Amino acid sequence: MKTVIAGILTICSFLSLSAQDFEKKVAPFKRIIASPKINVVLVPGAEESVKIRYSNIDPSKINVTVRNKTLRIYLDGSRFLEKRVRENHDGITMKRNAYRHASITAYVTYSALQKLIVRGEQNVDVQGAIVNKKFKLSAYGACQITFDEIVVSNFKAALYGEHDLKVRGGTVEMLKYKLFGENKIDTQSLRCAEILSSTFGESRMKVNAEENLRLRTFGESQVLVRGGAEVDKFTFGELSVRK
Repeated sequence: MKTVIAGILTICSFLSLSAQDFEKKVAPFKRIIASPKINVVLVPGAEESVKIRYSNIDPSKINVTVRNKTLRIYLDGSRFLEKRVRENHDGITMKRNAYRHASITAYVTYSALQKLIVRGEQNVDVQGAIVNKKFKLSAYGACQITFDEIVVSNFKAALYGEHDLKVRGGTVEMLKYKLFGENKIDTQSLRCAEILSSTFGESRMKVNAEENLRLRTFGESQVLVRGGAEVDKFTFGELSVRK
């Protein structure tokens, strides 16, 4: 009998830790800030909403708010960096990430987007087309970021850390990169009239520029260029440009 009860308790414990979700209607927003541990899937739609899928975390610790047209998704104590707690193991006190076992994915329906900020080490999948006059991406940490399509006049991307950015299609008149750390960029399928790139550290870039490509590098960069752009370069370090 004890064995049966233990088995039932084990199953209940497993089910409590398996993936669950909740949905939340939110006010209209133009900007999104996703804090550490929040994987993001963005889907275009007529009405903004957020669905959170989570496991190994109390849902009361997951915050979804909109203020000043900005959607913020974060965990308690982890707006900028993941919360750390002290733990004692065999008489040794050490700090560990409070949410190291948690898994959270936010499925966000957006209607128009001007800015996306991500912090931490997570995956970001932007489905559909970002269509606007301007769009800005900022990322801090080590993220895998993918866009289906970007159609804007001005696109700015500032990446700090070790990121992998891929854009599958679209058109941009002016694209500006600021890259700090070790970043990998693949925007060969994004047709740009002009690109200005400033890199600090190591970067691997695949870009598509039709008119002008200006490169400012401090460190080591490898650039593969598609299109007929004239290349203007200034470097402290090693710069390899191939067409």
